[in-house]
Amino acid sequence: MSCSAALFLCGSICAGSAWAADKASVRLDWIPTAAHAFVYLAKEKGYYAAEGIDLDIIPGDGGATVVKLLGNGDLDFGFLDGSTLVRAWEVGVPLTSLYIQFPETPTVIFASKKSGIAKIQDVCGHKFGVYIQSSTYNQAKAMLKAANVSCTLEEVPVTIPGTREFMSGAVDMIHTFSFNEPVFRMQNFDVVHFDVRDYYHLYSMVIAAGEKSMKRGDLAQRFMRASLKGLRDNLKDPNEALAALGRANKDLKLELEAPKMPMLLELMTVPGDGGRKLPQQTAAGWNETIDNLIKLGVIKKKVDPTGRFVSAEQ
Repeated sequence: MSCSAALFLCGSICAGSAWAADKASVRLDWIPTAAHAFVYLAKEKGYYAAEGIDLDIIPGDGGATVVKLLGNGDLDFGFLDGSTLVRAWEVGVPLTSLYIQFPETPTVIFASKKSGIAKIQDVCGHKFGVYIQSSTYNQAKAMLKAANVSCTLEEVPVTIPGTREFMSGAVDMIHTFSFNEPVFRMQNFDVVHFDVRDYYHLYSMVIAAGEKSMKRGDLAQRFMRASLKGLRDNLKDPNEALAALGRANKDLKLELEAPKMPMLLELMTVPGDGGRKLPQQTAAGWNETIDNLIKLGVIKKKVDPTGRFVSAEQ
């Protein structure tokens, strides 16, 4: 790792310094959604350009692809789940967590109310829509085990995130992110939810960098300064961020993304003096996440997070 955590985002470099424009790329964990709006807002408002970065924002198809591209140097930055990042660390992929977007996992199991499921122990005998390549699958299965649900469920493969199969009645429950619940409500589809965070503390979505980009001078510092500026603007004016997301992604249905934003604002912040504030990743938080991932069976051995994440003040 090339940058000390203490200096990474210190801001000691004068913002007015001149940089040659650096071409850089960030890949999303999935298709663009409200969770990524702040990056599009930062680009539209020229924050990356002001930091001397010509940034490409690339839609994704899962965290595994982000790990591969970061690891081989074909990508500079990427969004991926914390559990996917730790699995990469376990096998020796030299990635650095620049920022923890969700300090608590938003993974849930949604069950349709019409299925008769009212508590987690009621899931026995019901069809469970699964996408086993998703990091939410192992978390959901571990939650069921922790809740002493010992029955065998009928697992039915679905197309991620499983919304179509769920709402059509092909399956009675799915594993996904909690901020999708408003989409069900606005379509008058009643659900109950069971939260993984009630059983396990796990860092969730992170922004990570590959070894190659960490060696490109202060590129990562500049990228994160611009990204966090966009995120703060997103928190102040969610509608502005959603509008930027929509302008950059013409086919996106903003009417389905806008209801997610209030929950996302909670997920992306933590309680602080005078209100909510941006989270900061810590060694304690990563160690707890890693220990829980061992319990979940996601990884097999303890990974030391020292030097693998940025802990400077945001």
